[in-house]
Amino acid sequence: MKCHDVDISLSLGQLIWGKNWAYVIGLLLLSVIFPLLTVIMLFFPMTWDNQMIAAIVLADVFSVLLSVIPIYLFCKDKRNKKKVCLWLEDAREVLAYCEKTGEGGMPGFPKGSTVRVSFELDGKLHTKDSSLADVFGRVSFLASYNKYVGRKITIYYSPAFDEVMIPKQNL
Repeated sequence: MKCHDVDISLSLGQLIWGKNWAYVIGLLLLSVIFPLLTVIMLFFPMTWDNQMIAAIVLADVFSVLLSVIPIYLFCKDKRNKKKVCLWLEDAREVLAYCEKTGEGGMPGFPKGSTVRVSFELDGKLHTKDSSLADVFGRVSFLASYNKYVGRKITIYYSPAFDEVMIPKQNL
């Protein structure tokens, strides 16, 4: 079991690996464009009226605020990957059944789910629910769970931390 094999955790949600980082890096590059254009514009002689200055300042402030998102995602994902690697130290690979316990999400985005994973370990039946919450403490519905719903899947279970991780798998 390796850290980069884990696709999703019931308590942390989706982990960002490989090509998904391209979106995060693209967002960071996009947030650098407006301040860079402002610096370039300073070298060209032009008349600067108040509306133009206000528009440039607004675009620069927005792009700096936009840069916070990928930086936050990077820091959060790095912390989550450390947790997953720690959980994998005593994890056991188990067959489990994944069922949907709820559905929801924001309009205009794919519907997400909350799930329950049931598995047997050492003769005892265990069930674990997804417990990811947003910043307001509300339950988070993840579209990433949908591909596992209604299927027998392989999971990694850490008895010491009571954590369930779902590795990438071909379904």
